[in-house]
Amino acid sequence: MWLSAAAWSQFVEKRLEATQNDMHKDLQAKLAEFMSKGGGDLSEKFNAYEDDETGALTIDFEELSPELQQELQLVQARATEELGPLALERAIHMQRIVQARTYDERLIILRECVDS
Repeated sequence: MWLSAAAWSQFVEKRLEATQNDMHKDLQAKLAEFMSKGGGDLSEKFNAYEDDETGALTIDFEELSPELQQELQLVQARATEELGPLALERAIHMQRIVQARTYDERLIILRECVDS
């Protein structure tokens, strides 16, 4: 039962991540174009630094063009608005499973999660 609940939670989380990645796809292309304009070393053009864990190059928000800053804020607001309720629903379902007193109650809740 617990493995099923954990698998469901992971499935929902991956679905949220995939949806968020789709929302950011166009923006990422525009960011790549913005950063590559003019050629040369990015760390010289921007106050850029490399993430130690991922190796990704990071620049400060303030260094983006005003248009990109606005678009990034809009995408983030949209993601919060659309995905926030799904993440909250996932958390509530998991909490209900944990608090259920019997195995049968947990199964009913898990079935509700899958059916919704």
